[in-house]
Formats: sequence, structure tokens, C-alpha cells
Amino acid sequence: MKILITALGTRGDVEPLLAIGSILKTRGHNVVCGLSAQFQELAEDSQLRFSPFSKKYLDIVESENGTNFMGQKGSFLNKIKLLFEMYRQIKPIQKEMAREQRQLVQKENPDRIIYSMKCLYPVLWGMANPSQSFMILPIPGTLHKVT
Repeated sequence: MKILITALGTRGDVEPLLAIGSILKTRGHNVVCGLSAQFQELAEDSQLRFSPFSKKYLDIVESENGTNFMGQKGSFLNKIKLLFEMYRQIKPIQKEMAREQRQLVQKENPDRIIYSMKCLYPVLWGMANPSQSFMILPIPGTLHKVT
């Protein structure tokens, strides 16, 4: 079975899906990973086929604003301000990210898709292909202060 794994986000978003991909590969499945280009070496170290997504999203998440927001630095008002600033930066590239995901799905024509919650196109593909797409959320849905 051909399985496409897609993830957007930091290494914490990507590594659990790579672990799942490695397990699936050992069970004889053909696994392809669609990840931010920054994770090519990580995917290849897992001996999984890799298809890069743009670096733009991860560049924003790993920017000073992104790390301050994710680390929950500052007051509540500052956190809201950081969230809106990140949204302002990410909004223009959302179509590009969805287009890259769609193109990869069309190119690979997978039997199943396993995806992180930040990937939007697999949700639509899953509506057209019931019981063939699975969102994996291996991290809690809350942010906590990092010191």
C-alpha cells in the first residue's frame, strides 16, 4: 500500500510521523513523506522517500516571534499580539502550502494519507476518500510556558 505522510511544523510535529512511517515501511508499505524542506535529512535518515514543501512556513514558526509565542513569553496581551503577527505572516502563504500538498497527492496517488493537523489538503482529500486519511496529533493541544 502506498502511504503519504504530510506534516507542517517543527521537529516535534514531524518526528512522530516519521516514526510511524518507519514502522509502516518495515511492514512492507511504500511510504512517501511531504515535509518542509528543512527536514529532508531527517526523512532520509529514516530511509523514507522525501518530497519537500516550501521552507516559508517553518521559517515563520522558527522566527523570533514564533519562538516567543510557542515559548509563551510575555504577558497575555503580548501573546495575542504575537499570534496576530504570525497569522499576518502565514496567511499569504496558506494557498501555496495547500497547493503544494494537493500537487503531492496528485503526483503520488496514495492509498492512504497520514497527516498532522496543520496540513489542510488531506482533510479535503479525506472527504472524497472516506476512511483513507488519518490525522495524527501526537502533541497536546495546549501551550505551556517554557523556561
